[in-house]
Amino acid sequence: MRYFKRKWNETRGDQFDDWGTSLYFLETDDSGLPSRQIEKYDNGIVLKYDSDNAEDVYGGLGDQELDLEEFIEFEISKTDFEKEWKSKVKQFVVSKSIGVLFQDDQFEDWWEAEPREIPFFDNKKIKITFMDLVSTDDTEFIEEADQALEQFLSKTEIDRKGLSDLTFKHCIDFLNAVDYGDEDGKLRQIKDKDDIWNYVYPKDIFVSRRDRRDENIYINLTCECEWEKEHGLQLVFRQGRRLTRISEQDGHLTESDAYDKPDKEDKLLNAYIKEFDKKPWWKRRK
Repeated sequence: MRYFKRKWNETRGDQFDDWGTSLYFLETDDSGLPSRQIEKYDNGIVLKYDSDNAEDVYGGLGDQELDLEEFIEFEISKTDFEKEWKSKVKQFVVSKSIGVLFQDDQFEDWWEAEPREIPFFDNKKIKITFMDLVSTDDTEFIEEADQALEQFLSKTEIDRKGLSDLTFKHCIDFLNAVDYGDEDGKLRQIKDKDDIWNYVYPKDIFVSRRDRRDENIYINLTCECEWEKEHGLQLVFRQGRRLTRISEQDGHLTESDAYDKPDKEDKLLNAYIKEFDKKPWWKRRK
């Protein structure tokens, strides 16, 4: 057997072109036919192929003999190849909306994308994480998450300011429920409710499926805020379309789940349901 390491400066030229250039490690027989193959891309993705895993949706093991005279300058030792072959491969999934998400090192059902600009928050770069995605083969979750993200990522500053009243009310309700502090004065003195966003700091976006009732995908935009420094703020959008919860970060996607009450008694969630149900059946998407 012979072993080679070669850098390819060209990108893939397909739907995964944004992965960047690649570094190939190859094991071949004496005629140059590959028997094992490693592809390492600029974005961190590593693909491995052999006779047991000769093909997947991203590519496959080469089925043509290499020109060994051309490759001789790239020859490496078996030891070097085996070191790469035995190295751990970071699992990933691909979203049509946000690209590659890598499996989190601590939580196996969390998948993280690189921070990206979010129009809803003045194009601040925020990390998006898929939660509770157990299998890379769960294409239904990924497809529904992409649909929700398409809706959410189309939202702009105008949409955010449309939520200023609710956000300001949430702030004042919290301040009224706790002991008054001198530092709260600037919040109570806000005249233009759009200014409330000057005291909100977006941190992460989590995409997950509600585990009961509608079982839809929800997008949870978590933030720090000046009025609730311990538990922060979350803005939750059902299917990425409409705000269905604004609250402290308490681990629940809806008020009805948090307080174990019917969805129809959840004001924001019920408003979403009513708006959705007004549409003709052929325009409905769940």
